[in-house]
Amino acid sequence: MTIKRIKIQNLLSFGPKGIDLELKPLNVLIGPNGCGKSNLLAAISLFQAAPTDIGKPIKESPGIKNWLWNRETSRKCSLVLEHTYGGNDNIVHNLTIGSKDDVFA
Repeated sequence: MTIKRIKIQNLLSFGPKGIDLELKPLNVLIGPNGCGKSNLLAAISLFQAAPTDIGKPIKESPGIKNWLWNRETSRKCSLVLEHTYGGNDNIVHNLTIGSKDDVFA
């Protein structure tokens, strides 16, 4: 599988403006502490867990509030992952997460 694009909004350190990254076959993450490198990888881990337990990365962390941007439980997070698998067709996954009573929903 080759990830072609990832969009993140209101998740971890990515706020309402979010990010929209077009990725190439080889990508290098560099930047100062606190700029979101680990958060980008954490977002990808949600999609990696999707086939078996999409909530696993969130459940293993201190809680859903740590995943929501600015810890605002009223906001929904959105992630879009575009990739190819075994061919040239693009596959797009859209994921929206939030909380209800401070529990992953």
